[in-house]
Amino acid sequence: MKPFLRSLSIALLFSLASMSLAAQTAVVSTLSTGQGGLDGLSVGPDGAVYVSQFQQNRVLRITEEGVDVFLSGLEFPLGSVWDEAGNFYVASAQQILRRTPDGQVSTFATGFSLASGLFFGADGTLYAGDYNLDRVSSVSPSGVVTTLSSGGSLEGPAGVVVDSNGVVYAGNFDDGNIVRIDSAGNQTVIARPSGQAGYIAIDDSDVIYVTSLRENQVYTLTLDGQVELLAGSGGFGTADGPALEAEFQNTNGITVAPGGGTIYVSESGPAGGLRAIELSAADFQINQGVTGSWFFPETTGSGFFLDYNPVTEFLFAIWLTYANEDEGADGTTRWLTGNALVSDNLAELTIFQTTGGGFDSTEPVTTTPVGSMDIRFTDCNTATVSYALDNGLSGEFSMIRAIPGTEVLCEVLAQEADEG
Repeated sequence: MKPFLRSLSIALLFSLASMSLAAQTAVVSTLSTGQGGLDGLSVGPDGAVYVSQFQQNRVLRITEEGVDVFLSGLEFPLGSVWDEAGNFYVASAQQILRRTPDGQVSTFATGFSLASGLFFGADGTLYAGDYNLDRVSSVSPSGVVTTLSSGGSLEGPAGVVVDSNGVVYAGNFDDGNIVRIDSAGNQTVIARPSGQAGYIAIDDSDVIYVTSLRENQVYTLTLDGQVELLAGSGGFGTADGPALEAEFQNTNGITVAPGGGTIYVSESGPAGGLRAIELSAADFQINQGVTGSWFFPETTGSGFFLDYNPVTEFLFAIWLTYANEDEGADGTTRWLTGNALVSDNLAELTIFQTTGGGFDSTEPVTTTPVGSMDIRFTDCNTATVSYALDNGLSGEFSMIRAIPGTEVLCEVLAQEADEG
């Protein structure tokens, strides 16, 4: 087998470590400009973006057709959220207001000093930050407010989100820390992105998105605390284009569009507006041509062998990697396997480890699931890989083809799929 590529410049390694793989293909565009003072936002069931304008005490509705006032007469509106019935909730100083689909506005919950970020858990519980009281509360469907956690590491919580396991996270506007809060109210600071963080959002894969007001940037954050730059050169301005070259005017509110392909960001700068970060959504579909050897430029001496069956739409992967020092075997080679049915350009694999047995031996072996891994193909020669093992190890890296040959078949099949 052709040896895996084993070298990259130190400069390239450091640059790849500082930015997410998504950042390299993401694009920033401007949906609306010139409002200024924009804050928390959410996407409505109609696909429009609803943005608080706290200095004007109102919420704007922004679409491709223009900007309208959706709700006025508020008091320092901040975060907002929608429920499954189409009701709109907005933090308004000492209370949370609810607007029904027919336009009726009423007080849903009280007892806040300055209500901030809002987020619904899967069970219908509404979680709310209180900036002034350094508190995160749960709100029952009937509007009863119960303190989940307060003080401690909470310093002006603005954004609040809930992951797929029901764990709550808060973004501190005052010190920039991102705080995990368990069901008993215990706090753990998991990260502090550069600059002044605050509002946060989360997608269906439990990736957290964080705005940095002073740095004019947007970051991604994994649940184990890995921070990477997603968008923003750091310059104060309005430049659109490739995410890492774009400029923002004080990134503030943030939310994820349904489906996860677009991140919306509001700006609090005087000429700011609503920006969209379009993540790469390759229309490539996995085909038999992906079969073969692949390697990871960022990880010396590691790689994959992939085998795809077009009849069953089943992808099998063998991963050559290494045990690490924490596991007591730093440098020892390890083979892991994975398999999955594929969907378009994505394979979501279960990872297995086989132990026991011996060389040239009939000794029985044991195969145990040890985690999960996503392989997302951009085209016939490149892909991104993210993994999460049960022992706590997780990460993300790029993957490129190691041995030429089957990319020709892949490209032919991809073209036929496009034409079909």
